[in-house]
Amino acid sequence: MNAPEKSAQQKDSGRMRADELMTIVTQAYPVEPISTCEVLRLHPHQNSTYVLRTTNGASYLLRLYGRHWRSHPRICYEISLLNHLAEKGVAVSTPLQRTDGQFFAPLLPGKDERYFALFTSAPGELCTGGSLREYHAGSHFGRAVAHVHTASDDFTCRWEPLLHDLDYLLYEPLAHLSPWFQHRPHDLEYLYALTERIEKALTPLMEAGLNWGVCHGDLPSGNAHITSKGLVTFFDFDGCGMGWRAAELSQILEGAAWRNEPAIWSHFLEGYQEVRPLHASDMQAIPWFVATGPIWFLGTWAQEATLGFSDALPDEQVDTMLGFLHQWEERHFNE
Repeated sequence: MNAPEKSAQQKDSGRMRADELMTIVTQAYPVEPISTCEVLRLHPHQNSTYVLRTTNGASYLLRLYGRHWRSHPRICYEISLLNHLAEKGVAVSTPLQRTDGQFFAPLLPGKDERYFALFTSAPGELCTGGSLREYHAGSHFGRAVAHVHTASDDFTCRWEPLLHDLDYLLYEPLAHLSPWFQHRPHDLEYLYALTERIEKALTPLMEAGLNWGVCHGDLPSGNAHITSKGLVTFFDFDGCGMGWRAAELSQILEGAAWRNEPAIWSHFLEGYQEVRPLHASDMQAIPWFVATGPIWFLGTWAQEATLGFSDALPDEQVDTMLGFLHQWEERHFNE
């Protein structure tokens, strides 16, 4: 698969000099002078994240939102949710208020309209698959996710959320993917057939009342830290929105399946249900939502490649994704 040639603007769209960012942040926020600025994640289309450290030893996370990646209302929704969770006592990386009273603003008004925001840092080490196989970390992580879901049950705001519905999880990714699978018609046919099967299985469960509410949107991507005492702090709510909680939880099961480490899921699930027991319909839906993960990933990659912000995914990796789906379907849907 060959991606379109990237333009010079696309190649450089995520880059700014560290000293420029340090100056902009110091002028906008009531913080001590910034001594260092390190790239944590640089992306030309989505968001870039930097770690800032001040002269008095404090550290912050600087988010530079990608052009056209998140709209002003979506960022307002994210900020409102984070402030709500913090008020409820949930450990999250919270946005700092600027000297003008706002929580985010254009980077360089009139010149660079990308939005930027500054967040508190999260103590501890990354919650990743490797650490979550341990009962201590896995169960604490499960309880923390349950607290996020419970604390956000009464969250309301005037900003429209990102909807994690079947269009978002399946049909939009497939639409992005289709042009890139013209040389793999049988695989594309399989993905559409699997999507139809997933929707058919989930529809009666949704009608029975799957739990719907605020979701973080990207739990397994290293977006939480955990301390030795079990404090879990979440950050990067960029993909937050409204969705089925079973779909959110399926991300953990999918990660455990990829690693072939079922303990990750069992520890997480035990901790989650200590705080927030799951209904039978949600448990039945989780394996079906697992199958949406690779489809969403492939579709998101295809969208990036179409825009010229990423290279084409090698056929070998596509084969790996499809192999996972075939195996998952055989083990869980053909019983």
